[in-house]
Amino acid sequence: MSTVRLIVLAAVAVLGLPSALAADLPAVAIRAGRDALIAEDPRAALAHYREALALLGPDDREARFVALLGIARSAAWLEDYKLAEHSYRAALPLAANEEDRAAASAGLAQMLTIADRPRAAYAFAAPFANQSSANAVEAARAALAMGREDKAATALSAQSGALAAAEPNSRLGRDYRSQRDELAFRLRPQALGVFEYTRDSDGVRTYDTGIGAALSGKPVAADGPAARWDVATHRVTIDDGSTRAAISQFQGGVHTRFGDDWGGAAWLGAARHDDWTYAVGGAQVSFRQRDEWGVEVGADRDAVKTIAALANRITVRSVTLGGDVRIADAVVAGALGQQKFGDDNDRDYAVVRVTLPTIMTPPGWPSLTPQFYARYFEDSNPGPHGYFNPRRFEEQRINFLVAARLSRAWAMRLTLGPGRQSVDGERSNSLTGELKLTGRVATSARVEILAAYGDTAAYASSGPGYRRTSVQVNLFIPW
Repeated sequence: MSTVRLIVLAAVAVLGLPSALAADLPAVAIRAGRDALIAEDPRAALAHYREALALLGPDDREARFVALLGIARSAAWLEDYKLAEHSYRAALPLAANEEDRAAASAGLAQMLTIADRPRAAYAFAAPFANQSSANAVEAARAALAMGREDKAATALSAQSGALAAAEPNSRLGRDYRSQRDELAFRLRPQALGVFEYTRDSDGVRTYDTGIGAALSGKPVAADGPAARWDVATHRVTIDDGSTRAAISQFQGGVHTRFGDDWGGAAWLGAARHDDWTYAVGGAQVSFRQRDEWGVEVGADRDAVKTIAALANRITVRSVTLGGDVRIADAVVAGALGQQKFGDDNDRDYAVVRVTLPTIMTPPGWPSLTPQFYARYFEDSNPGPHGYFNPRRFEEQRINFLVAARLSRAWAMRLTLGPGRQSVDGERSNSLTGELKLTGRVATSARVEILAAYGDTAAYASSGPGYRRTSVQVNLFIPW
């Protein structure tokens, strides 16, 4: 029995208060919570619903269900998603009917998708998609997060009439339009455009311009979404002020899924620099049966894009095995790989990321997520081969991931990572930063704008003290 309930019962006994008054106190607190939500005061609502829950006994199942749903909705509004998830889970066993179970399942599914657990979210929402508009939207949201556009379409079509009639300014109406538009964007053919400019501390400038197209085809597997095919052509120019190198490249590829667990991608093309024509390509296969872990293997081939390496016709072939696992609320991801360069240099490398739980911030503020990052590589044949290849390189840094929704159409993500690096034992401070803006520039066109700074290892690095900045713009135009 809760402390608050004991105090109330004691007051009834000592002061002779009517027992009906004590029994009515939870209902009063619940009504106050509802009024606070209507008045858009989630903090007050949360306090009232918590008060009600503390006053209720274990046999007050219906009232406890209402109080827990109120706590969950207030907490979600305040962006306390862990409390919201916990409250929705606690409410589910108290549901008296299918309508109650559907309401709690929809809320829980939304919290799980926010927590990057879309498979669990889909399992809660999908069974109620045929009878609940909110569950249809949450099933679609989770399916899109899994890359299952086919399941998202099925979920939305199950409640198409009710969702189309939803009040446009209501939360359900806004969520429905958001998932409907995202699904349409992924399935429609698209024209693609990219421009990137990079300048480093050695005065080397790199320009990358490209255009392409993408469209959906038939599913590769019977139980899977439509395959996504794309073609693209790029022109890369590298200029150090005295010498200029240019690369023309064309490639095509496909991205698809095989059921819920397997995914794959492959691409193949050709590139030309002066009179040298070479093949480019790669493939990736991923497996993720649960939200808690996944593995991926990949291989690719390309040229080393520096002026000296291109003049020496140096290619690089890479093979990588990676995976991630969720431990409590943290995610540990890592990869091991090897690169074989065309100048008889072999590179063994490893990367580790440990992403900690997001730190709670006041509602409306950007989210803040800390991440530990480390990488290492070792070359078998170091030396001046036209690209950065010391005997041994190490880097450790702390990334701060800041994300915010600037409006309904625009979102921002900032990564800032101070750290340390070691080049053949010579240690120095390092700093990496990237700002990414994504949004809409027309009714359906989307744009990504990236600005980045870094002073750690890259193919064009000249050692400690090297720095580079870049700006990139990607444009996606459906038709």
